[in-house]
Amino acid sequence: MKNFLFIGGDSFIARIISNFSARNYNIYRTTRRKLGCEKNTIYLDLSEPNSYINILNINYDAIFLFSGQSNIKECEKNSESYRLNVVYTKLLFKFILDNFHSKIFFFSSSAVFSKNTIKKDEEASLCPDSRYGEHKAEVESYLMSNSNVFIIRLTKLISIQSSIVNLFLNDNLEYIYSNLLICPISSLYLFNSIIQIINSQSTQRVIHLCNELDISYTSFFNKIELSYNIKRIVKSIKYNDITVNHNLTNKLTKINYDIFPEKISDFYSNLMSYEI
Repeated sequence: MKNFLFIGGDSFIARIISNFSARNYNIYRTTRRKLGCEKNTIYLDLSEPNSYINILNINYDAIFLFSGQSNIKECEKNSESYRLNVVYTKLLFKFILDNFHSKIFFFSSSAVFSKNTIKKDEEASLCPDSRYGEHKAEVESYLMSNSNVFIIRLTKLISIQSSIVNLFLNDNLEYIYSNLLICPISSLYLFNSIIQIINSQSTQRVIHLCNELDISYTSFFNKIELSYNIKRIVKSIKYNDITVNHNLTNKLTKINYDIFPEKISDFYSNLMSYEI
């Protein structure tokens, strides 16, 4: 069986992909928790380079990097997030590239583009308008010279386990933005896309994973209500950032179609069939 290493294994996306992977692959995860580590769990703290050696002694077929600060608001107000997301992330990648010949996956984001950017394909110039997006863009630029690294740009991963969905199902969601669109992808689509990349000989280095459509939060939660046969009363408010053109798509566009965007019907089917 192939060995997969998930660095930042406690993160939401890492747990989702590793849980799918555990059916057919040997899974190793890193954690910052020094005590009570589970089987195949390795201590690694991104801000402690001396801990990087703990991932040695195993030959990994694929290494996935999820560590760092992913909270956009926290990145804006906390200068330490730059050290985690850029300085230490570069150090960790250098360590990995010096010691492994695995396929390496860096999970980036559509945030490397401005909210008002029209052209968002794999070859478009990066123009982030948030600190989080700037961090991702800087690491992308650092990694572009290495052929073992795949840069995966995601739109909005939504799972039944997502916090906003849990709040809605438990009738604790206070409001939604009626004028914001999302481009959702399911966990199964993400997992299948990653496995396709691992098994392929593609030389495509930057890969966009997205839905074929943008949808509103209102239509998304209406669909959840129908699926669960429930009714929730959630206040709708408008997102009033005047710098954002709300008529523009959140969807990433594609030049390479080895992996097609997820169809909206497949998204809902995957969401309900594989994650309840």
